[in-house]
Amino acid sequence: LTFYFRTGKAYLTFYKSGVKAIYHNYTLVRQIRPRLAGTPSLEQALRDGVLSRAEYHLIRRTRSDVSRIPLFALVLLVCGEFTPLVVIFMGLSGVVPRTCHIPRQIEGAQRKAERRRGESFRQGTVPIATTRTTRGGVAAAGAAAAGGTGLEDVQGLPKPILAHVGRSLGLYSSLWDRVGVTPTILLPRRIRNAVERIDVDDLAIQREGGVKGLSEGELKLAAEARGLDVVGKPSGSLTSLLDMWMQARKRILLNCLYQARSAVVE
Repeated sequence: LTFYFRTGKAYLTFYKSGVKAIYHNYTLVRQIRPRLAGTPSLEQALRDGVLSRAEYHLIRRTRSDVSRIPLFALVLLVCGEFTPLVVIFMGLSGVVPRTCHIPRQIEGAQRKAERRRGESFRQGTVPIATTRTTRGGVAAAGAAAAGGTGLEDVQGLPKPILAHVGRSLGLYSSLWDRVGVTPTILLPRRIRNAVERIDVDDLAIQREGGVKGLSEGELKLAAEARGLDVVGKPSGSLTSLLDMWMQARKRILLNCLYQARSAVVE
């Protein structure tokens, strides 16, 4: 018990440093905000070159971290030095800001996401273009090939496809799967937003020197965001995967998310 108590105290110091990092990032975000006046969204600001890719992700990640602070502070108050154990063994990673994630927690979340994604792919896939022939099906595919996301009619996609893409990108909790329910009402908007983020991030990567210009950490984050497995893969392998992804995006972006994993990964 003494060992766990001492380890917990060490992690509390680590958490304190993580919270300080959030504050530092927040001050940087405040300096960037004036440039966003008049832009409808962060994605549009990145697309137009108002933001660099680094600034875009700094804002998004800081927003996410700040939103988690209240609940994380409550867990710290209740659990004290035993917070790391509670977070790991009770699966509370979602309440912890990214700057406070410990390596074991990060890898555990990655493995869990990859198992869930793998199970979803093993259930089988059907090309999206063959599931709809009305507006938003082939028409949306043409829009994607022309450079857009092709998600003008994602609301009308079949439920199995919505569920699969949602699982692949981690857009809804695995608790829904356990009770056998798919949050169909929530998924279209989440998928549309997620694919727009991926699309504009792809453009930013290409604009700022390509995949080879990404650091090892950014390589992993970029691969995760696109539903690609990262656990145990060296930087060279991730670079190759993302290079192939950039080629795949020239086809139908949503189809890539749904069925191109076998083409890109295997």
